[in-house]
Amino acid sequence: TMSPENLSILIGQWFADCKHAIERSRGLINKFLGDGFLAYWPTARSDQSEGVVQAIEGLRAIQGRKEPRFRLVVHRGIVSVGHAGSSMGEENMLGREVHLVFRMERLAGKLRLPCLASETAQRHLESQVALEPVGQYELSGFDAKFRFFTLAGYRPGTGAS
Repeated sequence: TMSPENLSILIGQWFADCKHAIERSRGLINKFLGDGFLAYWPTARSDQSEGVVQAIEGLRAIQGRKEPRFRLVVHRGIVSVGHAGSSMGEENMLGREVHLVFRMERLAGKLRLPCLASETAQRHLESQVALEPVGQYELSGFDAKFRFFTLAGYRPGTGAS
């Protein structure tokens, strides 16, 4: 229902606002992925949890605008970061945890949740962010079930799809 020009403006502003929320919280955007992005907080930064919490708050505020609707996935894990294989000079993130994040994003869509957090993220952020369990689920390419959480107050069917 939106003209291409208005859609371009909406998405451009959304990307800019999300980038600002991530960078203001001392995070880095690793890659823009067409309709989304992958952000991370380097472990060398001592205020990592505080920054992640600040980013979650900023992104929740952006989600509150209703347009464009988007999902937020929060996970904590160790990845390999390097320039190998990159023709654009950007850093590549590799490892099991990266695959887990992308599978989590798909699960969040199936569950119709605007925010999904892994158990490792929940354990790390539980004293700072109110999270509630949404259940255990298998993810494609993984042999185990994982426990997941959503931000308190989010209910299936009420957020982004």
